[in-house]
Amino acid sequence: MADPVAGVTAGVLGGILLLVLLGIGVYFLWRRMCPRRHYEEFIPPTTNPPTSCQFVKPCFMTPMTPCVMPVSLHPQAIQDELTPHKEMMRGASFGDMSAFPLGSLNPGLYKCQQDEQDGDVPFPVDKSSRLCFMLEYRLSSEQLLVSLVKATNLPPVCESYPVLLKLCLLPGDRRHQQSKSKRRSCNPVFNENYIFQVSSKILPQRTLQISLFIIDKQKRHQPIGYINYDMKDMAEGTLLWKDLEGGIMETSSDIQELQASLNYNENLQRLTVVVLRARNLHLSGTKEEIILKVCLQGHDEMVKTKKTSVKKGEPFLIFNEKFSFQLPPSRLDRTCLCLSVYEGICFVGCVLLGPYMYARGKELDHWTDMISKPKELVKEWHILRKTAESQGSF
Repeated sequence: MADPVAGVTAGVLGGILLLVLLGIGVYFLWRRMCPRRHYEEFIPPTTNPPTSCQFVKPCFMTPMTPCVMPVSLHPQAIQDELTPHKEMMRGASFGDMSAFPLGSLNPGLYKCQQDEQDGDVPFPVDKSSRLCFMLEYRLSSEQLLVSLVKATNLPPVCESYPVLLKLCLLPGDRRHQQSKSKRRSCNPVFNENYIFQVSSKILPQRTLQISLFIIDKQKRHQPIGYINYDMKDMAEGTLLWKDLEGGIMETSSDIQELQASLNYNENLQRLTVVVLRARNLHLSGTKEEIILKVCLQGHDEMVKTKKTSVKKGEPFLIFNEKFSFQLPPSRLDRTCLCLSVYEGICFVGCVLLGPYMYARGKELDHWTDMISKPKELVKEWHILRKTAESQGSF
């Protein structure tokens, strides 16, 4: 029994050994049959190349023909060819451009774009302050395109302060679009386009208002004038010149002003007014006490009136007093605020803030900004006027 097992074991070991020897033999045979790689030594070029333009041939490159420089590219030939041009340029001036072989300069290529546009739009002959603009209505998208071109013959104050324009559609448009501020000039060029989304049925009932402002040293927008263009008379594709209306506002420190903040919370139906400060008040000098009245008005009726605490009779006052009124959203377009300053029983001035029915200019902008920013206290300076009616004339 043991002999057959031993015979099987010896046969297996002998087979394994035979396979190992066969593998070793195949490996050495493959090494012998595989071709060897030959490497040739690279001979570096000599440090001193020959005078002729001939490359040094390495051992692995085929012979090359020498590179000979053409006669036309020889340095002496180039120098001889440029000599006549140098002599011609010595006697030529920049005014005589025919002396240069490349031709004369074209001044039109270096002309400022603004100068070209100024030449396309002529200035009016008279000295009236005017705005130039163009209108186009796109019926398919119901968009009104307003192209602001320029303003001309503005008052001298515009040479000392930057100017800008504000556009809005009245009535009903609670937002205005504003141009970029332009450098100090009485004839600023704008060349800007603005788009209003308005239906073709409503467009004839609208009025385009373009207001001109200067930016004073305190970064405040001081009104200079405005134009109102009735859209039912719209002329498309033509340049329109319109005279500025409204009086020219002074920018001196003699203007009496009032600063106030507004906020409207639609969820609480609450109108908040914060009277902050007044400056440059025109007082009689009798040292009478100053009081400010905040009146909420609707049409011709007085809805509610509140008063600040009594202040000393000084031209610069700080109030910092807050007032709240209950006002439903449906009455926002039919209600206004009147802030009136009194010196004793003498009227000093007032500010009328409200919708288009009551206010214009900055007063109207302040009211619309209050509605469009319900989470902010919108703060603004306003000019105190002698009568509430003057608010309608900007």
